[in-house]
Amino acid sequence: MTQDPFVNRLGIGYQGGRRLLNRLSIFVSSLWDEGLRLALWWALIMASTICILELCRWFWLIYPETVIGKKYVSGSGDFPDFAYLVLHEPHWYTALFLVTGPFAVSLALAWFSRFFYLKRLFYNPFGSILRAFIWATPTAVLTGYYVIAYIDLTFEAATICAAGPSLALTPQAFRAADRLCPELGDCIRWLRRGLRQLRRGIHRSKPVNAERFPNEHAHF
Repeated sequence: MTQDPFVNRLGIGYQGGRRLLNRLSIFVSSLWDEGLRLALWWALIMASTICILELCRWFWLIYPETVIGKKYVSGSGDFPDFAYLVLHEPHWYTALFLVTGPFAVSLALAWFSRFFYLKRLFYNPFGSILRAFIWATPTAVLTGYYVIAYIDLTFEAATICAAGPSLALTPQAFRAADRLCPELGDCIRWLRRGLRQLRRGIHRSKPVNAERFPNEHAHF
């Protein structure tokens, strides 16, 4: 089978090109599967958070009518920030920040730890429950700083509200990182292999160019 001269010049060849396309196809398929799975998880956590906020709204509507609630309202004169949030803010707006924040932060932490081998030290040796708590804690804290910029909550309240979505999304983020994110050593090995093949292709092309243009070589 006739091979492309440019492909031959790079030292890839027909079989190498097929392997490259096959790996690219597998990566695109994995990317689609993981993206769809993460999107479904995001939608599920989003719907659950909206339902929980609605339950909290009903609780704070009923609570002031109870004996303890009347004493609390008469003593403090106002509701806490979270109660005001669930009573007056749209639930979808609140849930959007409480879920999207942990979603983005957990993905960033998972890919960073996978790339720099931190996952081998602080994730793989532990059980699933301990893993979630170890990595969901910084996720919730970082999300708290993000949420208070858009929602009228204290940092402590924002961190507590983000803890649930962080616990649910952190394991899914690490699973996606395992399938899609390479480690630093993999990238270095692929770079060396590519440079080696490129160097071989350049050496192979020199005799071919000498045969094609003998007059130019003789002239110089």
